[in-house]
Amino acid sequence: MHTFRDFSFRPARAALCLLPALLLAACGPAPETSAPPLPVLVAQARPAPDGGQVFSGEVRARREADLAFRIAGKLAVRLVDPGTRVKPGEVLARLDPEDVRLSAAASRAQQAQAEADLKLARVDLERTRALRSQNFISQAALDQKQAAYDAAAARSEAARAQATVAGNQSGYATLTADVAGVVTQYFAEQGQVVSAGQPVLRLAPDGEKEVVIAAGESQVGAFKIGQPVKVSLWARPLPLIDGVVREIAPAGESASRAFVVKVTLRPATKGEDEAVRLGMTATVVAGNGATAQSGVVLVPPGGLVQAAGKPVVWVLAGAPAGPVKAEARPVTVAQYREDGVLVSGVAAGEWVVSRGGHKLQPGQLVRAESLPGEAPPALSAAAASAGGAK
Repeated sequence: MHTFRDFSFRPARAALCLLPALLLAACGPAPETSAPPLPVLVAQARPAPDGGQVFSGEVRARREADLAFRIAGKLAVRLVDPGTRVKPGEVLARLDPEDVRLSAAASRAQQAQAEADLKLARVDLERTRALRSQNFISQAALDQKQAAYDAAAARSEAARAQATVAGNQSGYATLTADVAGVVTQYFAEQGQVVSAGQPVLRLAPDGEKEVVIAAGESQVGAFKIGQPVKVSLWARPLPLIDGVVREIAPAGESASRAFVVKVTLRPATKGEDEAVRLGMTATVVAGNGATAQSGVVLVPPGGLVQAAGKPVVWVLAGAPAGPVKAEARPVTVAQYREDGVLVSGVAAGEWVVSRGGHKLQPGQLVRAESLPGEAPPALSAAAASAGGAK
């Protein structure tokens, strides 16, 4: 006779014992999930000028050349765009070659005809000389053949020169770069008919770069030819770049009454020179700006926010090469300026949040972004650290 004692209830009893523990675990707090980094704009705190005047300007090439075709024609193709780096001899644009090809062919045909006429005139002259030596013809007849030969020789020489010019014009239908540089602007599109000498492209040759600024009537006195100044790039605030005032406009512009001042850059290293790109925004410090106020730095206008009614600046815990924590640091405002705010409490070179600080919480992770046309913060941080190591 079978009984139920043959069946084991131990697994069921074990499951019932574990059930309270599972219920307690389910009622416990959910595991913490890290919030995604908040995208913000960042910048480096820069040394504050000691009473010097600050001017914003644009980086340009010291020399620029407007390139044009030496003949008129229809622009068939433009092979470069602004920002394209070119080498000496590189083709930049071409005209429709059909007209110049036909002109060259016509010139070669005229040269062949002139040479045939010259050959015939030479034969006639030799025959006339033989007849004259035997007194069969007069001297006047010989002179006439000599003049005909000289005229044929002149026509042949003119046709040869014209054929050479036509051949050269065939080469003029191709626009090439004479030197290495960067194309900064173009003035004609494909299909447009251009005249001889009409600018098609603007090329900035490799070499010295300068910052062009505009100084008002009351500010231009802060500059003198040959005066050393300090230059800072918004995309790479540190290290500061040495500059020298090269040119001061003798007269102000009629509309703005501002005087154009050109500052030649003197990068200390090749890395500094490569970091300076045409079109970048630069800040020139004139006057006593070569030195810095102790403990005072310049931060972007959007870097100063209010927390509990007090001014703070959000400072990154490290270089913005990836997600990094930001902490609010109390600061003391020294001066409000057009190009930023002078504060104490932040060290020069530290990375601060320039936009988006009002959305942050203490210890929050942020991801550095850059404005269009600026160097990525990660690259700027790497370049700044490399420059500091040197």
